[in-house]
Amino acid sequence: MAAALYPWQHAAWDALAGRLRRQQVPNALLIAGPAGVGKSVLAAQLVAALLCESPEPASLQACGHCRSCRMVDGDGHPDSRTLTPEEDKASISIDQIRDIVHFLNLTPQYGASKVITVTPADVLTLAAANSLLKTLEEPPAGGVLILVSERPATLPATVRSRCQAVRVNRPPRDQAIMWLQQRLTTAQRPQAALYVDLAQGRPLQALQLAEQQDLLACREAVLGGFDQIISGGQQVISIAEQWLKFGLKESLYWIDSWLVDMVRLKAGGEQPPGLANPDLSERLLTLAAGCTLQRLLELQQLCVGIRREAHTTLNPALVIETLAIQLARKTR
Repeated sequence: MAAALYPWQHAAWDALAGRLRRQQVPNALLIAGPAGVGKSVLAAQLVAALLCESPEPASLQACGHCRSCRMVDGDGHPDSRTLTPEEDKASISIDQIRDIVHFLNLTPQYGASKVITVTPADVLTLAAANSLLKTLEEPPAGGVLILVSERPATLPATVRSRCQAVRVNRPPRDQAIMWLQQRLTTAQRPQAALYVDLAQGRPLQALQLAEQQDLLACREAVLGGFDQIISGGQQVISIAEQWLKFGLKESLYWIDSWLVDMVRLKAGGEQPPGLANPDLSERLLTLAAGCTLQRLLELQQLCVGIRREAHTTLNPALVIETLAIQLARKTR
């Protein structure tokens, strides 16, 4: 059976259930929201419900017991496919889109629906997106496309405009903390709020952070190098090498979160709302004092671009060294 909805997703599901009840499910939906809020779970619930032979009367969620539900659970339903980048590929190609368009135009083997989930839709090549657009403009009867995206703005406007948007937002902070506490050890529970803040309010990301050993020690070590560079330290390449040892993805995540917080502190005072690192606010405020707001904004945008590049880079050392050098240049 598809994974249960998370508590903060019930409003989004209720809206979808209303469409299911009225038999007004659009041919294309765009499930969008930040990473770490469970968009794929909501998409899987919708797929299961669309294919289920006897949905639950009240919630319209899949029953979990019928023939279709058993096939969905076994990843073998002939009327459903999930499209992701091929192994060792960073994007979804036009050939993959052509394959699923052909599949979508075939007659369903069970029921009346054929369902395609495209995730993450952010990585569609332009040619693939344009090929998909033709199907969005003239959808086959019974065909449903579900696009899952954490950066919907990167999709062509023509694709977005032909999809019904379903937004999955971060839950209220108190709800995220309570949910996380129920999944932590007794020793970890006092730090639940910190993990939620570090994850910028995204519960699943917070759980991943909590499961990482020596997470806070790693953050402190990366912060030490960041502090040295912002404060005028000269060992920029050496610091970048140390960051790489802690992990490219992890180091970039921390640095980006500190730059975002420094922008907020610079613009909004000592304790603005929404800090990802509230326990470091005084330290980050001191570092921000030596930079203009414009310079901090430039650095944060630079970090965002480098984080995107890091997903496909073949030279992680060059990526992290580039960021360290730019940090040094733009803060002096």
